[in-house]
Amino acid sequence: MFGANDLETGILNGDILLNLDSETWGKFCIGSAGGIDVTATLDYKEVETDTEDAAVRVTLKGLRGGHSGVMRMIPSYPDVVETSSNLAIIDIEGGKAAFKILARSSREDMKDCMVKTLESCFNMAGMKIETAGDYGGWDPNPDSELLHLLTKEYKDLFGEDAIIQVDHAGLECSVILGKYPHLDVVSLGPTMKSPHTTTERALIPTVEPFWRLICKVMEDVPAK
Repeated sequence: MFGANDLETGILNGDILLNLDSETWGKFCIGSAGGIDVTATLDYKEVETDTEDAAVRVTLKGLRGGHSGVMRMIPSYPDVVETSSNLAIIDIEGGKAAFKILARSSREDMKDCMVKTLESCFNMAGMKIETAGDYGGWDPNPDSELLHLLTKEYKDLFGEDAIIQVDHAGLECSVILGKYPHLDVVSLGPTMKSPHTTTERALIPTVEPFWRLICKVMEDVPAK
């Protein structure tokens, strides 16, 4: 993602982008969410507690985690989240309170709407809002010529249909598309286990068919 952020405009001349960074063989990704970190802060004055007050500690355990706060689904893919917000961290200590939220959407206008909604809510509580780490979304294009070619070649080579998906996560494709919006983009790859960790590894049997598909597509992709 950092490399994509530093990619200059005006140096790429191609019309398609095959992003070879997806993690499940047989699945073609054609969209992803953009994101932005929203932090609401408030200074408060600590006071001595009343000696007659009772202190209660509430502990919540055993939750499964994950990204919460499903707001809207993608109209063309109703099983996939389009826009969400995740209240990730609440930190209250030493006269300072901070609420940290990750807002995501594959549509820029919905991401902006989410930020404005959060800002309005926190402002009513007298809290200050700051945003950081903004990156754009990748709105899916089910009519992609590149996607149609990939699905045809996959069916011809392996005798089964590929799975088309949209990820509610950040992919560098969205950043590249922000600089080269004309590109026709699909993301695919061999199966990876434990990606982005020290135990990341590839499922070897998926590498050879992945390579065959890429070679076949590169042979047959039409010139523009």
